[in-house]
Amino acid sequence: MPPEDFVLQRLYDYEQPLQIFTDASKRAGGFIFYQDETILLQRVFIFAESETNLPIVCLEAHTLYRAFAAVHQIELAGHRRFPEVHYHVDNVAVEATFRVGRPATFSNKDAKPILAKYVAMVNALYDPLDFGRIIFVKRVSTTENPADCLTRHDLLTSFVQFANSKSIDL
Repeated sequence: MPPEDFVLQRLYDYEQPLQIFTDASKRAGGFIFYQDETILLQRVFIFAESETNLPIVCLEAHTLYRAFAAVHQIELAGHRRFPEVHYHVDNVAVEATFRVGRPATFSNKDAKPILAKYVAMVNALYDPLDFGRIIFVKRVSTTENPADCLTRHDLLTSFVQFANSKSIDL
């Protein structure tokens, strides 16, 4: 078998761009890493009960920040950077906020300080000048976002309902 036929799914190619799709719902957030149409990483996390009262735009920003942090960890572990990283979100306000580096003018006034916090946290990981040059934040429709299925899975819904019925704090 020639070496080029052997493919390790979790082996990141630091010479190729990385595609990341994120989504959040009231109870959960998740992201998917793609490279060459191969899923390399999927993560789903449940929001704390205190976070579920936040506007959805804040939960989407929280999820996007977690994706930024995951990429940063991968780049630190590999001692290399990806040439381009494309983040795909299905929320207009989150896309505008991270693309320009400040909360979108049309976002909820209660959400603006929280969005500014997430922008500052991302700027601690990456140089703001990298946005639009190496890091791209793009909007996709919900129907075209593969991460949407991570936050709407039947097992996740059952888990949250069970936790609520037993008064378990998520």
